[in-house]
Amino acid sequence: MEGRYRQYKKTNKQPYRFHLPHNELLLLAGLWDTWQNGLQTFSIITCPANADVAPYHHRMPVLLTRKDGATWLSSNNTTELLQLLKPAPSGVLQCYPIHTLLNRASYDHPDIITPMQMLL
Repeated sequence: MEGRYRQYKKTNKQPYRFHLPHNELLLLAGLWDTWQNGLQTFSIITCPANADVAPYHHRMPVLLTRKDGATWLSSNNTTELLQLLKPAPSGVLQCYPIHTLLNRASYDHPDIITPMQMLL
């Protein structure tokens, strides 16, 4: 995923885009399962927010490095996997306000992630 979006409710529901420098892909810890009836589901695992995200929300997705992502996908060691479920180091993510049209499910255009000035 290239970015994560979060509304900051204290400022007129101003949405923000969180991303890595140079728009590197975000690797998120998650769980995927196929139920008996064939239904496929997934969940993104969250953790307490780091200093980058805390001003906007109290939780954040668990971000994985490439090495940790490989471990997440291949390890059966529960202790090793649980050690990965922690906030990313502060200073890793960049953030900027984006257009409030993100709040409309019907608006699906690439310009939605263009940096905007924050609503007052």
